[in-house]
Parts: sequence; structure tokens; C-alpha cells
Amino acid sequence: MYSSRDFSFARNFVAIILLMIGSAASSQNAVYDIGNYVSDVEASQKFYTSVFGFEVVMSWNEMEVSEDGVDYKTIPHKGVYMRDVNGTHLEFIESGNPENYREVQEPINHFAIRVDDVELTIARAIEAGAKLAIPISHIRIGSLNVRSGFVFGPDGERIQLVEILAE
Repeated sequence: MYSSRDFSFARNFVAIILLMIGSAASSQNAVYDIGNYVSDVEASQKFYTSVFGFEVVMSWNEMEVSEDGVDYKTIPHKGVYMRDVNGTHLEFIESGNPENYREVQEPINHFAIRVDDVELTIARAIEAGAKLAIPISHIRIGSLNVRSGFVFGPDGERIQLVEILAE
């Protein structure tokens, strides 16, 4: 069977390839994608496409990995890669055991998605299975004025929904 080292290498390999794809379009340093382990890739894909309108760029069930670029082996590695209207990418990789992915995701507090109407988006997210994490509040930081609320996504990921009122 495959060792945790195979999967670790595969995760790093995917990240490098996706960074290379992004760097081909631009030589500037920028956040290119946010990767998350999930228990069900299809459920996450449905949630993020129906609630936020993300576009599926590619999906896969396996990948070929090689440490030397010559000898490849195929390993099961199910995932989906999605893009929002601004070009930001989300990558979801399926892991059947939440304990396997919680440890590597613990430092991440949340990720934010800019929306036109925070109330409407929270309602759509809840209708699609999300749970309310933090109710809507108004936040001002300097000249930035937003309405913001948080939901938990299909795998408990904390998603901040931000409606910019003034910058």
C-alpha cells in the first residue's frame, strides 16, 4: 500500500505544480490558492459552486508522483480545484479521516470570501448545509467599513463572508 510519505510527497507535488501554473501567468508574488482537506470532495464542490459561484478548474481521483522525474507511481488522491471570479483558487483534497487533516489545518483560523450581500449569502450557505458561526456585525478598521459574518462549511472550515461598505 502507500505510506504517509507518499501522500506527503503528493501534497507537496500538487502545491508546486499549482504554484508553477500560477507563476506562468505572472511573475509577481501573490497568494495563489488555499488548500483544505475535506471528507467529501463532491459535497464541497457542490457547496462552493452553488453558494459562491466558484468554477471548477479540474478534478482528479489519482495522481502520478516521482521523486526523480523518471520513475512515477500512481497513488489515489481525490481532489477538486476551483476558481472564483477574481482568480483566487481553492483546492479541496479528500481525506476519509478528519483526524488526518485537522492537525495540518489547525493554524488556519478562517478564509474570507468577498460577497455583494452578506445576509443573502449567509442564508444561501445555511440552506446548502452550512452552520452559522458568528452573526453579522459591522466592522470598521481605519477607512475600511464592512459587514461580516462567519459560517462553518461542509467540513467545519470557518468561512468569513465580507461585504465591503466603504474603503
